[in-house]
Amino acid sequence: MLTRREVFTRFLQCLVAGSSLYIVWKYVRGTGLSSLEVNFSKPPKEGEVLFSQGSYLVGLKQGPIAFSARCPHLGCRLEYAAMVQHFQCPCHGSQFALEGRRLKGPAKKRMTILDLRMDDRCGAYKITLPLS
Repeated sequence: MLTRREVFTRFLQCLVAGSSLYIVWKYVRGTGLSSLEVNFSKPPKEGEVLFSQGSYLVGLKQGPIAFSARCPHLGCRLEYAAMVQHFQCPCHGSQFALEGRRLKGPAKKRMTILDLRMDDRCGAYKITLPLS
């Protein structure tokens, strides 16, 4: 037969273990968000490249276009090389033109184009960045 103290001790042990498992589960599961909205307050000029929160907004002659900053090869963060006006992957050397076309490297695909829309109220550009 268990004493009240032993029952209470086991109850606290189960409570601590359950709380720990819950915290680990929430961490592994993530926030539950499937996308992030990134805002750019001004449109880029032609040839200008803006970066924010894992995305690039590029000013082209046809208008602005948004790209994910993740390399399509293995997901490293692409860097913009202003001197040569292209994106490059510091991990494996893939290179991409301003319009996202693959120039060279192990990447087989072009840069990932993101959903871009303009907020008519304030003129800001909004990008939907998938988190998966």
